[in-house]
Amino acid sequence: MVGFPEDFDTVIIDEASQGVEVSTLTPLKLGCRRLILVGDPKQLPATCFSEVAKNHDYDRSLFQRLQQSQHKVNMLSQQYRMHPAISYFPSQNFYDGKLLNAPWLCSGFLV
Repeated sequence: MVGFPEDFDTVIIDEASQGVEVSTLTPLKLGCRRLILVGDPKQLPATCFSEVAKNHDYDRSLFQRLQQSQHKVNMLSQQYRMHPAISYFPSQNFYDGKLLNAPWLCSGFLV
């Protein structure tokens, strides 16, 4: 592939739950030894517009497949972006109450 180094050890893919599986596997084909997937399965799914492709499970992300196959998944449980009054809803309704606020968010620093 033009512009890719011959050897690279690690590739980090952010928003991995949004990428279709075949595309996410490309770095492995190009020789990377370690692939780190970062993403949130509670957010946007893999993007696929073709109904034919969807009928063949092409609309699934590698991130989703690995989660469903019981691979260990780490959840980053502390959020830094929302006021606690706002983060309460997604924490309770999407993350089983496991989404926590950074300590400084609760100290009155954020107005």
